Amino acid sequence: MKDIKSKLFVAINEILDQRIDKYRKTIERTIDSKSNETKSSAGDKFETGRAMIQREQEMNEGFLNQNLTLKNQLAQINLNPNETVQVGSLVITENAQYFISIGIGKVQVNNQIVFVVSPQSPIAKALIGKPKGDVFSFNDINFEIMEIF
Repeated sequence: MKDIKSKLFVAINEILDQRIDKYRKTIERTIDSKSNETKSSAGDKFETGRAMIQREQEMNEGFLNQNLTLKNQLAQINLNPNETVQVGSLVITENAQYFISIGIGKVQVNNQIVFVVSPQSPIAKALIGKPKGDVFSFNDINFEIMEIF
């Protein structure tokens, strides 16, 4: 089970790398589109088109920066196991597995679904500081922490 944590870390990095690559390529295409946009006799139409391309570029730059920040945050996480749930912990409950790190949602590793959640998420807040065997309540349902890696 400890092996899943390192594989999960690699899988998350791959997801982030794919997103970063996608946003970089999209930004490149929007820059090309903007430079290829030619002024026509309908000046307002030209300006509207350029403004839309500019907004798309800015939006994708925002997404790129978010994913670069997530990648940086992930790189700073201590993966050493602890006695209690901390940032960097892989937590196994009877119903689900949670990796407290960055918020990117479900990730499949070794045919297992792991919820990759940020420390600010409600489930992480319910888990952090709890030891193995502790029971915690989330959405009015009790869960037991079976294992912490």
